[in-house]
Amino acid sequence: MIPAHGAQLSVTATSIRIDRSALLTALTGQDSVEVPLAQVTGVRCTPPSLLDVGVVTLEGPGTEVAFAPGQAQAAEDFLAAIEAAQRGEAPAAVAGLDFVALAVETDGDTVSRVDVVKLVDGVEVEAATGLDLGALPGFLGDLPVVAHNAQFHMMALRRAYLAAGLEVPVLPYVCSLVLARGAGVEAEFFADARTAAGLVVDLARKKNHRGSLAEFQHASGYTLGTLSAEHAYPVLRDRSGARSIMQQRTEEPPKKAPRRAPWQSVATPDVIPDANPDADPTGPLFGQHVTLTGDFEPFDKGRLWSAIADLGADVGKNVTKKTTILVAGTWATKTSKEKRAEELIAKGQDIQIWTGDQLIAVLGLDAADDEQPPF
Repeated sequence: MIPAHGAQLSVTATSIRIDRSALLTALTGQDSVEVPLAQVTGVRCTPPSLLDVGVVTLEGPGTEVAFAPGQAQAAEDFLAAIEAAQRGEAPAAVAGLDFVALAVETDGDTVSRVDVVKLVDGVEVEAATGLDLGALPGFLGDLPVVAHNAQFHMMALRRAYLAAGLEVPVLPYVCSLVLARGAGVEAEFFADARTAAGLVVDLARKKNHRGSLAEFQHASGYTLGTLSAEHAYPVLRDRSGARSIMQQRTEEPPKKAPRRAPWQSVATPDVIPDANPDADPTGPLFGQHVTLTGDFEPFDKGRLWSAIADLGADVGKNVTKKTTILVAGTWATKTSKEKRAEELIAKGQDIQIWTGDQLIAVLGLDAADDEQPPF
């Protein structure tokens, strides 16, 4: 995909596709435009400068594509891609890069629409729109999944499958937004399935990758996320490579046996730490508003709060309209914070419900370090 002003561009052997951002879609009433390559009789370009917007005009259909100040290289890449396609030079395949990209639309706590695109060797071979939950596993087969802002999509799928009484498919997944930002590539926060797929394929081509999606994810310094009935385990940065090695042995993270904690481990500390503004902006907690409820033994909430804030999240004592993640530790009954989160979710607020294990994994904490003998 090639970034433009409020859009992502893709060029194939037969067409030029413009996938617009949510804002531009609202302004124009169209989320995407596909221009047949055969209709393009010429291309005119006014390149962007550091201060002024540039425009590429597709002569024939008269379609204009704007490029923001500083996007001169993107405009050049777009022109080069069109010229290559007109010469009959199809984009290079990426051997072994097989996956399905998906995007869901939600209506409250239900999934109203699932769009999917299947790629083999980095080339689109099949697509479907409005797929229902029951048909999704058949389309996916044993392929891994790509989604943009993947944690949102996976949490939505999990809730929808559980609400419908259907078995939640076990899916290894990759987040195209995390990969793009980690590579310094400009990307909108929301994107459809085809845009997500294009971002991953373009990144793989630029890195001359050959091999599976999992291999590309690990080589990029991230673990695979995993969707299951228990949770949507997030994509994590893995600078050392240790987690990726462990993940190749087993896709499911180890579970800790819940134990009843002393009251000091569930007590709410008095001082809330400030979010670290210098934390990794691609991390799963950066910019989130996180609240804890329940028991996280052997970790007390003070230590967890500090670790959460260090990753760039705002910590809250209670569930409010700002809350984006509620982490539910073990407890005998549903807590009042969980009930409040469910009320807000029912009203349309987007709140992710994490397990304690998910949080501990994201924070990179080891329970063994906190279980010291009493002498």
